[in-house]
Amino acid sequence: MGYDGKESLTLTDSLAVSDNTEISVSTIDITKRTEYQLLEVQQRLNTINVKRLKFGYMPTLVACGSVAANGFGNDLKYGLHK
Repeated sequence: MGYDGKESLTLTDSLAVSDNTEISVSTIDITKRTEYQLLEVQQRLNTINVKRLKFGYMPTLVACGSVAANGFGNDLKYGLHK
């Protein structure tokens, strides 16, 4: 600012402070605050994470199978094709 602090400083404006200012809770909208929105998103993500962990304990169904056929002889008329 270019002020070295040795010169005198004169204030030209006045600062009116009212100590009787009341803040009404009904006029404050906390849902617009970034912190509140961040906490809501974290709460939803934690709920999804709990559901994910609960589904990890669910039983799983696994099936394996195989099919095989053997045919013995000099031709296939008695083997696979009847």
